[in-house]
Amino acid sequence: MLVVFSPVTLKRLVDAGGLTNVGAEMDPSHLMWQGMDIVASIKWLGPLVFHAAAKDATLCAGADIRGVLDTSFTRVPADAPDKVPTGYGFWCNAWPKNPAWKFVAVGNGNDVPYWTEFLRALAEIDPDMAVNIEHEDAAYSQTEGLALAAKNLHSAAAALRPTRGPRLRPARVTWPRARPPGAGPCRVPGWPRRPGSVCVPGLRRVRPGCCPRRGPPSRPAWPRSRSRCAEA
Repeated sequence: MLVVFSPVTLKRLVDAGGLTNVGAEMDPSHLMWQGMDIVASIKWLGPLVFHAAAKDATLCAGADIRGVLDTSFTRVPADAPDKVPTGYGFWCNAWPKNPAWKFVAVGNGNDVPYWTEFLRALAEIDPDMAVNIEHEDAAYSQTEGLALAAKNLHSAAAALRPTRGPRLRPARVTWPRARPPGAGPCRVPGWPRRPGSVCVPGLRRVRPGCCPRRGPPSRPAWPRSRSRCAEA
């Protein structure tokens, strides 16, 4: 008996049983061939999405006469030389010659921007949600299908990262002019003054560390012949 096959039926099961530890593994492929909106389904389920699987699907020409609920699959004998394994002791059923739909490697049914929105919707629920790859595309070997899916998922995830903003140039630092001849110690509001340092009358500029501001000058260090420090 098929109890859950859509977000609505899952929610109905959870509510009817008052369940707190039952949720969804969001496998989008099974919703794709039913014609559902994957992102809308994820957002509708919200916290009921516990983890996710990356598996793609595509509709085929056979849907014209079979519909998406086609059950024309046949079992493959255990000793069949060309069976497609899905795990230890398990392998794929044989698909009809003109199927209504089929599982394909991630990116072969829907493009990378589609998978970016899939990952984005999951991240809105849980930024650390695990997404495992389910490879059931009989057109690829186990390693080839996994590599293709991983490549497309990495590209989709890269599009989620924020782009770098405009590069900001550091503000130009201008050191204060020395005080007029006969003036006392330098006092620039908002900047601590080095204890015991005074401005030397007659100089237009002073070296960093002698007067209030510290940090890199706006141009190479001043020639020693034009700058001096006088310690009180």
